[in-house]
Amino acid sequence: MQSIEKQTSFSEMVMAIQGQAFTTGQKIAGYFGKRHDDVLRKFVKHSEIA
Repeated sequence: MQSIEKQTSFSEMVMAIQGQAFTTGQKIAGYFGKRHDDVLRKFVKHSEIA
């Protein structure tokens, strides 16, 4: 398993909009050191399964 060494605060990763927690694919990609298009591809694949 990959180790995450970055110290990112929760408030940098997640924002609240009308009481709901949200983040962006770009923030997720940056946090995990992945390409944004790869993260989006996973989102789409997962949404097709769910």
